[in-house]
Amino acid sequence: EDFCIKFDNDFFSNLRDSTNDFTAAMRVSGEPVMEIQHYLKEPIQTEISLYSINGMKLETIFSGMAKADLQQIRHPMSHLPPGVYLCEMIAGQFRKTIPIILNR
Repeated sequence: EDFCIKFDNDFFSNLRDSTNDFTAAMRVSGEPVMEIQHYLKEPIQTEISLYSINGMKLETIFSGMAKADLQQIRHPMSHLPPGVYLCEMIAGQFRKTIPIILNR
């Protein structure tokens, strides 16, 4: 059976009148996948990156003009060793970093 940390869609529904936000969680079913959801009030230049716990940038997950509204990105993590990672989203003045734990 799949193990998944579920996203709180009501959380994003409440944001529609206020601000940008994002969340990320690991989904483990065979190969590990990081699932990212973000909500943007308007289209904006956005970058989502993955960092080591020491702050070294490992990869850019998304870079470009992100659409407004709720979006989802699935990013494979099987090429990385188990550990703690940081997923960061920058969209205009908005910046948020979330820790991600990768277990095998």
